[in-house]
Order: sequence, then C-alpha cells, then structure tokens
Amino acid sequence: KEIRNQTESEGTWTIGYAQEGTKYHVKYYRKPYELAAYIQDKMEYDIMIINAGVRFDYFNSNTNLPIDIRNPLDNPNFYDTTIAKYGALGNRKAEVEYQISPRFGVSFPISDQGAIHFSYGHFFQLPPFENLYANHNYLIDQTSGLNNFVGNPELKAQKTVKYELGLQQVLFPNISLDASIYYSDIRNLLGIEILETYEGFVFGRYINRDYGNVKGLILTLEKRYSDFFSAKVDYTFQVARGNASDPLQNFYNNQSDPPVETTKKVVPLNWDQTSTLNVIGSIGDPMDWTLGLIFTYGSGTPYTEDPRYTRGLRFENNGKKPSTMNLDLKATKNFQLFGLNIGAYLMIYNVLDIKNEYGVSASTGRAGQDLAAEEYIGFIYGLNTKEEYLLNPQDYSAPRQIRIGFGFGF
Repeated sequence: KEIRNQTESEGTWTIGYAQEGTKYHVKYYRKPYELAAYIQDKMEYDIMIINAGVRFDYFNSNTNLPIDIRNPLDNPNFYDTTIAKYGALGNRKAEVEYQISPRFGVSFPISDQGAIHFSYGHFFQLPPFENLYANHNYLIDQTSGLNNFVGNPELKAQKTVKYELGLQQVLFPNISLDASIYYSDIRNLLGIEILETYEGFVFGRYINRDYGNVKGLILTLEKRYSDFFSAKVDYTFQVARGNASDPLQNFYNNQSDPPVETTKKVVPLNWDQTSTLNVIGSIGDPMDWTLGLIFTYGSGTPYTEDPRYTRGLRFENNGKKPSTMNLDLKATKNFQLFGLNIGAYLMIYNVLDIKNEYGVSASTGRAGQDLAAEEYIGFIYGLNTKEEYLLNPQDYSAPRQIRIGFGFGF
C-alpha cells in the first residue's frame, strides 16, 4: 500500500512524509537479494574450549546506476566517442557485495571456579536501504548551490573487527564476577562525497569514507536467584572515536558559505557514552509473587556546539549532553479463582518521572533553552511565551507510565 501525504484540500497531513510531486517526495520499488550462511564447531579439551566458525554474507542491491556519475541524466552533449573526453551514456548493473567473516573464541579454565576467555570476529552490517536508493532518478537542482544528494547502490557493508578478553570468576556461592576489555575497529562507515556534473551543478553522493574505533571495559557482578533474591550490576566504560559520526556532515559542511573544511581529526562518535550503569534486582517467589526493579544511568552523549557561542571554535561533537537515568518497576501476583490460574501484574515505566534531555540546543547543550531564540522572537506567532515556543516533547524522555494487566491460564 502506498503511503503518502494527503493534499491540503483533504484537510489533513501525514507527519513524516513529503507531499507527492515535491522534491522531497521519494518513492521507489526495489527487490534486493540477501543471503547468509555460516558453519560453527565447538571443540572441548582438558585445558581449553574452542568455538570457531565462519560466516558468508552476500548482498545484491538489484538495481542500476549511471555509467558516468557526472552525467547521470545522459546529456548527449557530454558524450564524444572520438575523443573519449566524457564517459559512456546509459546505465549499468550495480556490483554485488559479499564478505567472509571468521569468528573465533577460546576459554581457558584457571580453576574449578574461574576462566579466562578471548574472542575475535568480523561482523558485517548492511547500510540502510534509503542510502542505497535515495533520489534514484538523480534529480539535481539546476542552481549554483549544493541542495541534493543521491544514494549509492554499490555501498559496501559496514565492517567491524572486534577483540575481547575477559575473566569469569565465582566469588561466593551464586555470586560471580565477569570483567572484560574490548576493542572494535569499524570501517566503511557512511559519508558523502561532493561531485559536479559536466554542466557545473554540484551534488552529494553516499560513499564509504569514514572509520571509527570503540574500546572499553565491562564489569558485571551477578547473584543468581536464591533465597528469594537475584541481582545483576554491570558497568561499562567506553570510548568511541572516529573521523565523522553523521553521514551527511560533509554535505552540510559544503553547504556553508564559505564551506567548512571537513574534520581531519578524530572526534567522539554519536554513541560515545563514557559511563553506563545497569542495576537489575528481583525478590519474591516466581510461583507466587515477584517485585523487580531496573535502574539505568548513562553519562551524556556528544553534540556539536554552535560556533557562534564557542568563540568560533568548531569541530564535530565537541559538547556533551546531560546525563540520563531511569527506574522501571514490575510487580506480579499469581492466584487461583474459580479454578483458573490468574496472574496480575503492575508495570511502572520511569517511576521517578525523570525528564531526561535527549535533544538539545546547539547553543546551550540543554533542551528547551536556545540562546538564538532572541534572534527570531519577533517571528513567533500565536499566544506563546518563548519557553512554550521552544518546548518540543520529542526532546525529552517519556513521562511516567503505569500499566495494570491480568493473564488467565487453564
């Protein structure tokens, strides 16, 4: 079923979809092919346990692309077979993508209650289809500005090579500790290259140009269920760096006047969260009643500050958003009534009703606070205060939610 905006005369609009017939409306039908197969073996010896395997991934975007990307609409004025000044006309089939990913893990027991483990593996992640097929008709504004970008059906899959070394140790009966360090090398992250047609019009195209790496430490302390109680605490320290985090950053940089030079230094990636803490606890008898809590804490993730308020200093992700925390609760009670097994539950999301700030202003690093608001305050229409105008519910976490339910069994 086709999903599109309704026209203004129909009275309503579908949020998130551009009006058909506008340059922002993209509709395509494609049938890509994807195939994956793997083989794995486990070998157990007196001094070690080995898990080894290999995975094969195949992907075919099953579409065409211009033979000469600088002449995407096949303008015959830019084709001359005698001097071969320009490329050939027409389209060609997109090349297929495949990858062989070895994976290996080994565990060395150091006692009857502890072991050292190591793992190594390659991982394959396809790019989003919208990055393959975006603006597949190559509609480029015939102006002097940079306004359009196109997809690339020959994008390579993101490749991650991951290493992990850890220790598992039983401390007390039903209580264990797991400590691991890891490193991930990420290649073929998406970026944008700027191209120019033979007519002199510029546009962007998705390519694999960026890289990154992630390293960190995970500590996990777990108590298995006993004496009506179980708990798990894990803490992660992580550093994620790369040469770019937003695939469109180079596109935006070149839209500036004058263009902003693309980052040539390693910067924090969007998901760079230095500290993450998760606490899970449960008490009760699963056959009768239970009470469970989940608490999460995360340090702030990066955002890019507005250079107008940072003395002209600017590089990607040079600011930090506020930290976030959340507490969820679930309680259950089982009982019998008229021969039926009935389970009642109570679920409370965001018990403390914390207003976490996910979307922030580039000028302040806070949600609902924008130093640039004074510049356009005269253009605000309606009976709104400045604070009301800046308020966007999508910038905050969901408020407290309470759910009550019942289940029946025979």
